[in-house]
Amino acid sequence: NDYYSIELTDEPTFVSIQTESWVHGSPLNPCLTLVETPAGEIEDPTRVCTHDTEGKFDSQIEFTSTEAGSYIIKLDGTDSTQGGQPFWYVLDVRTEAASESDTGPAE
Repeated sequence: NDYYSIELTDEPTFVSIQTESWVHGSPLNPCLTLVETPAGEIEDPTRVCTHDTEGKFDSQIEFTSTEAGSYIIKLDGTDSTQGGQPFWYVLDVRTEAASESDTGPAE
C-alpha cells in the first residue's frame, strides 16, 4: 500500500487523480481510495478500481474539496500480492479552482 498526501490551500478545488500503470506495461491493477480529509478519517471510504475502457486497468477518482488542508489518498492493487518493484505506476494528480456550479450555490 502506498499513501499520498495532497495539500490543498484554496477552497473549493477540483481534484482528479489517475494511475498510469497498464499504459506503461506494468501488471498492476490499481485501486485508489480517498481515506482522509481535513475533517478527519473517512469512516467508510469508497475504494475505486474502475477502468476507463476494457483492457485498460488504470483507476481514477475525482472530487471537489470542501475545505483547505491535507487529503490522504491510498493506492493499492486489486490483489494483495501486487506490490514491489515489478508493479510500477505513475500517479497523475491535477487540481484546478472549482467553479461555483461545481460546489452548488453559495449560502
